[in-house]
Amino acid sequence: MAFMLRSLVFHLKARFLDEEGQDLVEYALIVALLSFCAVATMQNVATSIAAAYNNLAGTFNGEV
Repeated sequence: MAFMLRSLVFHLKARFLDEEGQDLVEYALIVALLSFCAVATMQNVATSIAAAYNNLAGTFNGEV
């Protein structure tokens, strides 16, 4: 019984100390952060582009 318990503790300890999938999680977090930043800035970019097109259209129509 003691051997099985010791084996279980050893297995769980090895499992918790294993860092094999850590890189994948870090890359996923970086991708999520970059995606969030991109989505957050899209509204400002879209507004700026729309204002530039409206200004250009006003210039061509003589509405300066």
